[in-house]
Amino acid sequence: MRIRLKISQGDHFRESSESVAVIGESVKLSCNYPEKQQLIKHICKENKKKICQSISSSEKQRFEFSDSTAGVYTASISNVSLRDAGVYWCGAETRHEHLTSVSLTNKHQLTLTMPPVIGREGDSVEIKCPYDEKHTEETCLRSGKCLSKVVKYLCKGKCFTKDAQNIIRSDEDNVIKPKISVKDDTELNLFTVNMTELRAEDAGKYWCAVRDVFNLLLELMIIMKDGEDVYLRRISVFLLILLSNSSYLMLCSSAVIHEASVGGSASISCKHIRKQTQKFFCRGDQPNICIRDGAPVSSNNRINGRFSLTEETSAGVFTVKISDLREEDSGKYWCAEESSGSFIFTEVQLHLTRGKTLF
Repeated sequence: MRIRLKISQGDHFRESSESVAVIGESVKLSCNYPEKQQLIKHICKENKKKICQSISSSEKQRFEFSDSTAGVYTASISNVSLRDAGVYWCGAETRHEHLTSVSLTNKHQLTLTMPPVIGREGDSVEIKCPYDEKHTEETCLRSGKCLSKVVKYLCKGKCFTKDAQNIIRSDEDNVIKPKISVKDDTELNLFTVNMTELRAEDAGKYWCAVRDVFNLLLELMIIMKDGEDVYLRRISVFLLILLSNSSYLMLCSSAVIHEASVGGSASISCKHIRKQTQKFFCRGDQPNICIRDGAPVSSNNRINGRFSLTEETSAGVFTVKISDLREEDSGKYWCAEESSGSFIFTEVQLHLTRGKTLF
């Protein structure tokens, strides 16, 4: 049998793009293909020898294709894990009786990050760092590369760079660092760090690292506690909405008190503790979901429909006003401040109830 291999680069080739995926979630890669031809969508992954290998049959169930616009389709990878990091190529293939032709149009560099870790001020939090699951005991004995026997690191800032702050190593114990402890489970390939007595300055971006094998990003978000001693960083807001112009004052413990009526407005004051930060106000059960889904108002978008944000820099406060109050406005909100990717949150409970007219 005679096989002829022809490789060419067409004018339609696009520059490579970088995509970030959260471990355990899904990611979408955009791919181009000639829309006038009946082609089969194709995706492959580079190996260490720079050869693009087709996705194995056992993994194909996590890969799905869907058309986006003319000449563009989306390749989705579900339940992303450590093994999915790397370089992907996508395009299209045509099949003839004795020949299959593959045209690769897009290159994607896929990097991974851990889901954000959320802790409350004064409490403790566990940071779980998985390491390369391909390094089994069998691989270890055959290659001599045993990650289970190598020191693991947790750093604030990318490990092994000039500005990185080493938090703890797997060969350190909590006698040296009493507020931080570490456990390395070599059977589960899991390096776990426990941080206690969390403070606002602990918020930020951390990296789990094993030698030069990988540097895995995660974010630690801190929710501030309530109480006057921490500047009312958790604000419980209770509003009683009336059907008339009459007003009624409802007193609740640790509540910021508002008087409001249907169609009225509410002003929520948020204390921030760092200077030169971006301010956000958003809604969601968890702070990371809140930020992901988008903030209605922020330092860069101060007015949005019924929401507005004003800052009093000298007082260390920003205020969010919600006008034309509606029953569906009740729920959990978050005051947030962000600096260099480090978030601090204050929880806001907004309760709207419909009362009776008072005479």
